[in-house]
Amino acid sequence: MEGFVLSQGSCIPRSSCGCHYEGRPYAPNESFWGDDQCSKKCTCNPSTRQVECAPSACKASEKCEIQKGVRGCYPTGHGNCSATGDPHYLTFDKHRFDFQGPCAYVLTEVYETPIDLTWFGVYVQNEYRGNQQVTWTRSVQVNVYDIEIVISRQYPGKLLVGGLLTFLPYSSVGGRVKAFKQGVNAVIQTNFGLSVHFDWDSKVFVTVPNTYAGILRGLCGNFNGNGGDDALVPGSILVPSIPVFGTSSPKEPDPKCKEIIDPKCPGLEVIEEQQRASGKACGLIVAKDGPFQECLHILIQRALSGIASMTMFLQGTLHCHLCWNLQLC
Repeated sequence: MEGFVLSQGSCIPRSSCGCHYEGRPYAPNESFWGDDQCSKKCTCNPSTRQVECAPSACKASEKCEIQKGVRGCYPTGHGNCSATGDPHYLTFDKHRFDFQGPCAYVLTEVYETPIDLTWFGVYVQNEYRGNQQVTWTRSVQVNVYDIEIVISRQYPGKLLVGGLLTFLPYSSVGGRVKAFKQGVNAVIQTNFGLSVHFDWDSKVFVTVPNTYAGILRGLCGNFNGNGGDDALVPGSILVPSIPVFGTSSPKEPDPKCKEIIDPKCPGLEVIEEQQRASGKACGLIVAKDGPFQECLHILIQRALSGIASMTMFLQGTLHCHLCWNLQLC
């Protein structure tokens, strides 16, 4: 039959035939590296059934190597961001700050997408939990490959995928997006190195490959190596410009949602010094004879001590919140 060929006993359209290159078969439109140095990128042309190659190279932030049997340009490192507690943020560039907004916000998203990178967005919905002075993360939404995945405190142990309640584990887009439970966390992972952890309660952790350095925005900062320009960025870029958390269209947020306020606690410094001197409560973290001396770097200890002190100051309570902060160790 004209236009068809015999392949493994079946009659298939000629356009479905792939190519052969150096003794290996490749599918139509499949791209691959044609050498061991990632200096030649090749593609199987379905019309000609010929492999076409052109000079190419990895970025400065990538390394040519084989992972899981596939040669490619892979990131040489990753950046980590977290929002924990009520909420305390640590950006990709290691800047710490606190922000108590009660709305939906951009945690991190790509605002300039190079042709060879995949766009993604991670959003958080904050809420008050009795105390109107502080907020907590209620839900996390990940948008990637035209899929919307929501991890919500409302549905512990499950996901919302496109608005439908979904059990874990979950996989989509040919395995390019996977979700599963790891300890107390829901984990969303992509094939390009994005990883999002949320414990269905208040702790969010995001990891991105350094190929995204300098092209991100949101509460996690821009990942440009300069922590000084991360906090208190213009509020307009922190409010999602796309529908999130079940809305059908971007709604005009309350003007207060765009107010970026770094909360100041009068007398917090005095409380921290008192706690450190006492070696009790929050001061237990930095006590010279305390249980954390062997496992924590002094700078991390002081940061956690400050977080615990601030939590105690704003919440008006101590023990359960102190224990929560000690979990970060």
